[in-house]
Amino acid sequence: MFPGETFESPGHSPGTLELINVETGELTLRLADTDLVIESGASLLARTEDKHAYLNCGTEELRFIMSVAELQRTRLRIEV
Repeated sequence: MFPGETFESPGHSPGTLELINVETGELTLRLADTDLVIESGASLLARTEDKHAYLNCGTEELRFIMSVAELQRTRLRIEV
């Protein structure tokens, strides 16, 4: 994400977790009315079932890796 860029999410299904690892820059994760700042080299596990946002409030490019686990979502079963 470039400086000043924001991505908003309406939220996910109940029980959803996101594991975020910041590679470069600084991520501001907005959960409800709380802003969490995650610095380069740090990780965070967050519940993201409610509205949330990812912001780059810094002056350099932000790169992060995110894994999402939607635990309540219906799983597709493929018969072989």
